[in-house]
Order: sequence, then structure tokens, then C-alpha cells
Amino acid sequence: MAATDHVGPSREDPGAEWRRALANVDRDYPPWHAWPGVLAGVLYARRPGSSPPMVVRSVTLDGLRQEIEQAEAERGLRP
Repeated sequence: MAATDHVGPSREDPGAEWRRALANVDRDYPPWHAWPGVLAGVLYARRPGSSPPMVVRSVTLDGLRQEIEQAEAERGLRP
């Protein structure tokens, strides 16, 4: 068998795409941390060390990004 041959179909973890997308939110908005909620379809992000705690939620990734930006703007953390 050649190094490029596969044994069976290639199957990626179904949650891998969401984990990558949420990791991109973490990368784009440090020090925020994003995660999927327990309720299906709800995404959360929090900014550690903020007082009072900053936590936002949305049902879409774009909405989560907008919520982060709005929360920072309300606290004067973003122009």
C-alpha cells in the first residue's frame, strides 16, 4: 500500500469544523474565549478577567463576533 492510499473513507470529526470556527473567534478577539453552549445552536464567548464579567451569546458565528464587538464598544474597549 502506498503512503497516499487510505484504508476506508476519510471521515472528519463532525465537531471539528465548529471547533476550528470558534478557535478563529478566539484568535481574532483576544482575550475572548468562545465555546458552544449546552443548548443546541447557542454559542457563547467570555472575556476572562473582566469585572463585571463579560459574556455574550448568539446563534451564529457572525452574530457572536458582532456581540463581542458591541460589548467591547459599550465598555470603551473598542473605538
